[in-house]
Amino acid sequence: MFCIERQDQERGWIKEMCFRTAFKAYMNARTKSLVTTHTYRIIDTSIGDVVSTVEHHQARQSRNSLNPSA
Repeated sequence: MFCIERQDQERGWIKEMCFRTAFKAYMNARTKSLVTTHTYRIIDTSIGDVVSTVEHHQARQSRNSLNPSA
């Protein structure tokens, strides 16, 4: 199971939702990061470790590299 957490300035990391695959978790975190401008991380619950972190500017750069006219 892969869970996404949102970084909050006052409360630290807040768990939002979990997915069966890392890909689904990453795509959800990336989409939320673009919309909310928050930083998200993906936790692999089987090992209890962070497998990826998505920041707003990284998600935006990734989108722009796919569509240079954006």
